[in-house]
Amino acid sequence: VGALMRHQRPISCLRFHSMSHMVSGSDDGEMIVWRTKDWESLLHLKGHKGPVVDFDVHPSGRVLLSCGRDNTLRLWDLVRGKPLHSSVKSYGKTITILPEHHFVRWSPSGDAFALSCGNTVSLFDPENSDRTALAVASLVHDRQALSAAYVDQHTL
Repeated sequence: VGALMRHQRPISCLRFHSMSHMVSGSDDGEMIVWRTKDWESLLHLKGHKGPVVDFDVHPSGRVLLSCGRDNTLRLWDLVRGKPLHSSVKSYGKTITILPEHHFVRWSPSGDAFALSCGNTVSLFDPENSDRTALAVASLVHDRQALSAAYVDQHTL
């Protein structure tokens, strides 16, 4: 077992991507990609101006979506270790996240993602003709959605 000692503030979220890598997000606004065999930090993704609330690695392992307390949804290039977009857009407008608990999840094929804000979970098609995320559905619940997982490609 290794110790994750690179963050400056408490770790707010952790997720394994395959057996060989893990990503940690922190209250310092940074995410770190770790190699699990020796716990070497491979990438430091800095960009959120507040705590990282949640993230999810695309099934390809090439990109990551993150949401933070700075009310932004960011897209990261894991091959280069750089931000691809500091704000993800839908219908030409930046997707603004409310300061309520939220999460982001890629579908198993990576052709959609779910984003939660408060009691609403919205589903997005990440690539359409104008290279912005297209909201394709919203699910409104009686209570705040705290987490979700895809059961299969079409069921969240």
